[in-house]
Amino acid sequence: MTLSTERLGHAQRLVALQSTLEQIRLQQQIEPLLALALEFIQAVFSYPLVWIATYNPDRRELTGVHGAMPKTEKTAWAQQGLKVLPGDYFDQVLLTGQPAVIADLQQDQRAGQWQTIASRTEIEGALIYPLWHHNQPYGVILMGSHHWGGNPRPEEMTHLSILCGALGAALHDLQPQGQSPGQLHQSLQAAIGQLTLISGFEERLTVVLQFLHQALSPAQTSLYWLDTQQQCFWQRLFYRAEMSKRSRGKRSTPIEVPLSDIQHFHQALRTEPVVAVSEIQGTVSTKAPARLMHQMRRRSLLSAPLMINQQLCGFLAVEGTEPRVWRDQEKQLIQAFAQLANLASPTMMEEGLPSASNNNHNRLIFQTLQSVAQSQDWTQTQQQIMEQVCLHLQSQWMAVLSPDPRTGQFQIVQQIHTPKLKPSTDPFQPLSEVDRNMIRRSEQAIAIDNLTDDLRLLAWKPKIDALGIKALLLSHTTQDQQLDQILLLGGLTPRSWTTADCDLLDRVGQALNAGRQQHRLQVENQQQKRLNTIVPQSLIRQDQAANPKQLVTDALQDMVEMLSVPAAAVVFWEGGQAEIAACVASPPDFDLAQNTPIDMAQDALLQSLLTLGPPQIQEDALQNIVAVPVQDLTPETRLWLNCRALEQVLAIPILESDQHQSLGAVIFGNNFRPGGDSRTWDLQLVGGAAMLVRHLASRYRSMVSLKRNRKQLQSLNCLNWYQYRQIERHCQTALTYQRDPQVQGAASPAAQALLAKSQAAIEKIEQLMQIDSEQFPLEETSLPIASLLRQSLARVSTLANQRQLWTQVHNLTSNSTATGVNPKLEQILYELLLAACYRSQAGQRIDIWCRLADSQWLELSITDQGLINPQMIADLTNRSDVDAPTLKSPPGKHLRACQTLMKRLGGQLEFAQLDDGRVLSRLMLPLKSSLRV
Repeated sequence: MTLSTERLGHAQRLVALQSTLEQIRLQQQIEPLLALALEFIQAVFSYPLVWIATYNPDRRELTGVHGAMPKTEKTAWAQQGLKVLPGDYFDQVLLTGQPAVIADLQQDQRAGQWQTIASRTEIEGALIYPLWHHNQPYGVILMGSHHWGGNPRPEEMTHLSILCGALGAALHDLQPQGQSPGQLHQSLQAAIGQLTLISGFEERLTVVLQFLHQALSPAQTSLYWLDTQQQCFWQRLFYRAEMSKRSRGKRSTPIEVPLSDIQHFHQALRTEPVVAVSEIQGTVSTKAPARLMHQMRRRSLLSAPLMINQQLCGFLAVEGTEPRVWRDQEKQLIQAFAQLANLASPTMMEEGLPSASNNNHNRLIFQTLQSVAQSQDWTQTQQQIMEQVCLHLQSQWMAVLSPDPRTGQFQIVQQIHTPKLKPSTDPFQPLSEVDRNMIRRSEQAIAIDNLTDDLRLLAWKPKIDALGIKALLLSHTTQDQQLDQILLLGGLTPRSWTTADCDLLDRVGQALNAGRQQHRLQVENQQQKRLNTIVPQSLIRQDQAANPKQLVTDALQDMVEMLSVPAAAVVFWEGGQAEIAACVASPPDFDLAQNTPIDMAQDALLQSLLTLGPPQIQEDALQNIVAVPVQDLTPETRLWLNCRALEQVLAIPILESDQHQSLGAVIFGNNFRPGGDSRTWDLQLVGGAAMLVRHLASRYRSMVSLKRNRKQLQSLNCLNWYQYRQIERHCQTALTYQRDPQVQGAASPAAQALLAKSQAAIEKIEQLMQIDSEQFPLEETSLPIASLLRQSLARVSTLANQRQLWTQVHNLTSNSTATGVNPKLEQILYELLLAACYRSQAGQRIDIWCRLADSQWLELSITDQGLINPQMIADLTNRSDVDAPTLKSPPGKHLRACQTLMKRLGGQLEFAQLDDGRVLSRLMLPLKSSLRV
C-alpha cells in the first residue's frame, strides 16, 4: 500500500497539515469540516478510495459524509449508511481506537459490504483510521489503494494521527454528547435534595432510579435485590420513561436469577465499584451475566453494587437494548447513585429509630457527596471534607497518601492537623509485603486502637511516633487490589474505633476517590484544551517573530505555559561550546544565568542530545527526549543548571526532522509540589512541546541563515560601493596624468614621471578588482581631520562650483587626529558631501561642523538645505533591511554602504532632518588622543 508518487514534499505536507488544522478549528458544521479532511488526504496522499463517515453509537451505524472513488464507480455510495457488526473491522477500530491495516480488502470477510465494492473497483490494500476523542468514537476514515499489502509509511500514519485527532476533537464539540459533567453533577445534586424530603425506603429508591434514568437515558433502570435464603437476585424496582405513573415500578413476573448462574458477575459486584457489560466487547467476558441479560432481553448493562454494613445486598442496573460503550462519567454517576441508595438502607431507615451517631454519620456523608458533586477547587474541597471528618470523629490529624511507583514510598498528598502538631512533609517509608497485602485485602477500614502494642505498619511507626499519633484508622479509598490512595486518621491518645467510624471513613474515602477521579478527568480535559490552544497560537507567533531572540523567547514562554514548569532554558551550541540563549526561572530556588558558557565536552546531558536520529514519527521524537532525575545529573551539569529546588529535568533536542545534528536543546525542570506530591511529565503535553521545538528548530535555522545572507549582502554592497568609488577616483587620476600637456609627444623625465603615476593608478584599479568582502583591508592609521576634510572637499570642489554651492568648515583645530582607515574614511566623507551637493540647489550652503563629543569621540556633522526623501532617512535610521525600496538604488544604497563600513571602522553614521528643514549627516569618529577643538 506504499505509494509510489508523492504529491507534496515533506515541508509542503507539514504546511498543508498546519493549514488544515487551523481551518478545522474554525468550522461550525460537520459536513464542511470533513470536506477539509477529504481535501487534505487527496492533496497529500494518492489513495484512489477515501470514505469519511460519522458514527452513531446508539444505532451502531456509520453514516457516510464525504468520499472519493475511482472514476468507474458512482459517487452516490459516499452518503451510504453502514451497520457496524460485532467483530468486523469497523467494530474493532471504533472499540479500540487503533487503526486497522487490511492487506486485501477484496478477500477479507470482516470488511462487510466494502468487500464487494473493493472487488468492483479493484481496491486491495486498505487502512481504517478511527476518529476518537476522550476514549469515545465519533467516526472513521477508510482509505484504499490498488496495491496489495498493508505497509503504510510511518510519516503517513503520523500525519493521519494528527489529522484524525483534530477531527475527533472537532466532532466532539459539534455533536451532542449527552449531559456534561456539570449537568451530571446537577442531576446528582437534585437527587440528593429530593431524597432529603422523603423518609420511606422504597420511595427513596424510586427517586434514585428516576434521576439515574433521566441522567443516562437507557431503555430501563432497575434495582435488583439479593435474597440470601433463595441465593438469587430478584428485580425489586424498575423505571422506564414511557411507563405510566400507575404501572411504574410494578412487574407481574419479576426477574429472578440464581447466583450459581452468574457467579463471576456476583464476585465482580463484591469487589468492583462498577461492572460494565456490552455486546461490543463480546460475550466472552467472565463478568457478563449472560443468564440475566437473556431474561432482561438486553444487550448492554451498567451496574453498581448496593452495600449495607460492608455486605452486598443488591445492585443498580442501567439496561440498554443495543450495544453501548459506557463512558467513564456514566460509570462514576451510577456509582454515586448507588452510594445514595446505600445511605437509604433499611437497617437505618426502617428498622427502629436511628441513633444520633448514625444520623450524624449520614449527615456527614450527604455533605461529603454534595461537596464532591459541587466541587470547583478539588484541593480546597478535599481539605474541607477532611476537616469535617476530623471534627466529627474527634481526631487531631488526617492525611491522604499516594504511593510512588519509582521508590515504593508513600507521598503525603494532603494533610490537616491541630496547631499543636508539626508534621513533616517527608514521605512514608515503603511497607512490607505483609502490610501491603493486608491493606489490599481488607474489606473495611483497618483500626489500630493503640499503636504502642500493635505490630502492624512497622515501617511507618517511627514517623507516626514522631507525629505524636497513638491511635490510627486506615482506609484504602478504592475497592480494587491496587494501592492507589490511602486515608490515615490519627488521634493523640489511644481509643477504640467503632464499626460506624470505620464505615464512615470508608464511605468518605470512596467519595474522595470518585471526586479525585473526576478531578483528574477535568485536569486532563483542561490539558487537552490548553494543548489545542497554545500549540496553534505558538506556531503562529513563531512564524511572526521578527528576530531569532524574539522567536526563542516567545516559544519558550509558550512551552512553559503549556507544561506549567517553574524553570526552563534554551541552550544553543556551536564549535564545542554551549550557551543559555533564553531562560525562565524564579530566584532563589530557580536561578539560571543567561549567556552562561557551558563546556560541551564535560557535560553528559548535552552530549546525549548532540547527535540524534531525525524524528520521522512521533514515537521517535519522544524517544529523543531525555528525562533525568536531578540526583542523577553530573556535577558539571548542576553547575550551570543552578536550580536547587528541581526534582526532574526534561531535555528536548532542537532538531529538525530532516537533520541529524541538533542545534541545541530546550531544558525543563519541575519541582516537588507542596505536601510532597511528586510531579510526573504528561506525555501528551510533552508531545506538544516536542512539536513546538521542531518548529522552533526550522524557524531558527531559517532566520539565522537569512540574517547571515543579509549580512553578507550588506558587506558585498559595501565592497561594491567602495570599489566603484575608488575605481572612479583612480580612473580620473590616470586620465588627468595622461592628458597632461607634458606627456603629449614628449619623452622628458617629467612626462615619464606622469606616465608612471598614471600606470600606478591603473595598477591600484587592478588590485581593487581582486579583493572580496572577506579580504577587505581595515588596517588602522592616524589621520588628521584637517587633511581628511581638505582632501574630501577638493574632490567635490568641481561639482560644488558647477552647482554654485558654498562650503565652509567650522570649529576645526589643526592638530585634530582621528583613528581611522585611509582612504576609507575619506571615501565615506566624500560620499556624504557628494550626496549633499546633488540634493542642494544653486546658491545654497553646505556646512561642516567639528565638535569634540567627549574624550574618546569626535563629531563631524554635515548640514545642507537640499531636498531628501523622508522615507530614506527613516530606513537609514531604523537600520532597515537592504531590500527596503529606498536602499535598493543610489543614493540610499551608497549611504547604507557608508553606514556599514563606518560601523566596521568602529564609528557611527546617522542621518536626520532638522526642524528648520536642513539635512544632517553626523559622523562619530574615534579619537587617537584627547584633543581640544
